[in-house]
Amino acid sequence: MQLGVVEALLIKAERIPQLISTCQSVNLDGGILDLDIRLPIAFLFLLLGSLLLGYGMLGSAPTGIFEPGFNVNVAWGAVMTLFGTILLAAALVSRWRK
Repeated sequence: MQLGVVEALLIKAERIPQLISTCQSVNLDGGILDLDIRLPIAFLFLLLGSLLLGYGMLGSAPTGIFEPGFNVNVAWGAVMTLFGTILLAAALVSRWRK
């Protein structure tokens, strides 16, 4: 017997505390999906950080009213790339431990 949408949502609602504690989500069949949100966010930060870092290294230093004395694009590109690397490492270690 197939469950209706309301019954499927009620089954999901009962499993919310378990899903929150394990960072997993449920598909419509009631099975667990292994989705770690750190992976796409890590790739996003790695991509944007690398682009910003490359633009800062290949381009000239930004000019304007306030000049900090260093290339802001290189600094923030490095920070974003480092953050993406840390997220990616955390996601891979978590996946490896399962």
